[in-house]
Amino acid sequence: MLAELDRAVAQVRGERSVIRLGYAWAALGAQTTPVLRDWNRRHESTPIRLVRVNLRDAGLVDGLVDLAVVRHPIDRADLDSEVVGVEPRFVVLPVDHPLADDDSVGLADLVADVVGVDRRAGTTTPELWTAAGLAAPRMTETGDVEEWLDLIAAGDAVGVTAEATAHHYPRPGVVFVRLRDAPPIEVRLAWHRRYRHPAAGRIARAIRAAYEGGGSAPTTAA
Repeated sequence: MLAELDRAVAQVRGERSVIRLGYAWAALGAQTTPVLRDWNRRHESTPIRLVRVNLRDAGLVDGLVDLAVVRHPIDRADLDSEVVGVEPRFVVLPVDHPLADDDSVGLADLVADVVGVDRRAGTTTPELWTAAGLAAPRMTETGDVEEWLDLIAAGDAVGVTAEATAHHYPRPGVVFVRLRDAPPIEVRLAWHRRYRHPAAGRIARAIRAAYEGGGSAPTTAA
């Protein structure tokens, strides 16, 4: 309610009304900068500002953001979303891992490894393996994407993530390799049902157009 009031007052005063776009990790990957620059150039009075909130809903429920980029199905009655993109999964490996120089990696190749997962906002679960008829690897929880990458760079785990992470978090000591036999991840734009931002539809279309237009190949090593 306060956010709606702030927007109304800003419009009356002719001020810029910032649209807070939440994300837990990776934002829109390779599409992040093109989407932001194009939108902000075309809509100077309502620019988008990214807000990183390491929660599954990226801050929507607490009113910290107006809209959010999420990579999970929405499982709350008070939230809604639409798919704006699809990303393949990548494996994140320490640079000295035996698979680090491979062009692609399979789920079976990771069964003997320890897989790091973000306990709050991650997309990797044991079901990724069991759905493929494989034994799930041992998993260890991390607090956020930075801690997760540090764990992998130290050689204490491997990770599985969306392609966007390779663009958003290039990191010395890790290598991103395509995961060839796992389902892709849907990227969603989400909002609160009762307080849907009036620009939600236009922003969803802009993001979808960016994904459909493609982007540069992810960095495979850093």
